[in-house]
Amino acid sequence: MSQTRKRQTRKRQTRKRLKPINKQIKSRIKNKRKKKRRRTKYVKRVGGSSNDPIPIISTLIDECTQLGIIMNLNDELIAYLKTPNGIEWLTHQTWSSDPYYIEIIHILCEKFGAHDKKMLCVGQSYFLFMSFFMQQSTFMFVDINLSLLIRMKNTINELNELIKSTGYVSYTKFCEIIQINQTGNSESIDATIQNIKQLLGVDDENELMDIFNQQFVTNEYIFMAASFPDVDETYFDVDYVNVSNLISHRFGDKIPGFWDKMQYIQSTYPKLLFIGTNAPPNRGFVFEYNDEIKQSTDNSILDISPGRLDDTLANVHVITQKEWIKYYIYNFNWFFIVPDNNGLYKGEEREAGKRALKDILVPTTHTIHY
Repeated sequence: MSQTRKRQTRKRQTRKRLKPINKQIKSRIKNKRKKKRRRTKYVKRVGGSSNDPIPIISTLIDECTQLGIIMNLNDELIAYLKTPNGIEWLTHQTWSSDPYYIEIIHILCEKFGAHDKKMLCVGQSYFLFMSFFMQQSTFMFVDINLSLLIRMKNTINELNELIKSTGYVSYTKFCEIIQINQTGNSESIDATIQNIKQLLGVDDENELMDIFNQQFVTNEYIFMAASFPDVDETYFDVDYVNVSNLISHRFGDKIPGFWDKMQYIQSTYPKLLFIGTNAPPNRGFVFEYNDEIKQSTDNSILDISPGRLDDTLANVHVITQKEWIKYYIYNFNWFFIVPDNNGLYKGEEREAGKRALKDILVPTTHTIHY
């Protein structure tokens, strides 16, 4: 049986097994939402219709402050959040899974250890799922989406409260808390969990939740409302910085000071590694900042444009020749571009954890326990 058919069979079996669990969770969420007051108040935009509400920024800022979220928004950013584009940021939600980002986290843990790590992340960055891989570590999440930060912080608080009261978070409660706080949906959770199980070699959700419960309570989650360039340099004294899709789609061109910040923190902390992905996800990479990223036209040099397989394999040569690109994984129509025995590259089906096009990350001596 081909790997594709095996993958499809596993997905069907998983959906069948989790169907009653997801049905139970949806019922609980529906009941809780009926009882739960909506935290964010709304007003009509001036000149707008009754169906065109916007969040009151001051209310969101107050709630962030009450939750202990670090506030680092200047007047210019607050004014931006009141514009139509800013409103779009505050109401935007995306829950698609990103197996390549998760695979990168796993690889970094295998190479450099899973204990006492520090990481700064732009956006949501699968924040809860970090605790399936790392322990005694610190994660900071930075975004201008105040609503997202509030939902993430509430998710962490509810999980902590549940562990304090019962001593354990079951898989059902894990999924329920995520969905109630709208930091994921059943499809994205299921897909991510299946990927994690493959990477860690774990057979079922109960075994996986044992790992989560042991490690989650040892980790620290910090949230900051800020634009990436406005984050103080001291917060970049970390092991990894996940810039999400800001590189791949050249959002850095639209954020004042973004490239200068990248260059500055790489020179200040030369051992720091950046992580990037794209959306919708079909690639992920680990890299050190280089001015070639900023100077490339159209798409980033890190973003292999889709096309014919022959054209893609030709572009792969560029990736392999850059020493500052440390790790790269690329999904081409569910075939992963990987090296063959002759020094060339080919498209091949691969299991999670064995899909790298390039890997020149040098491991350190450590002991890793999952």
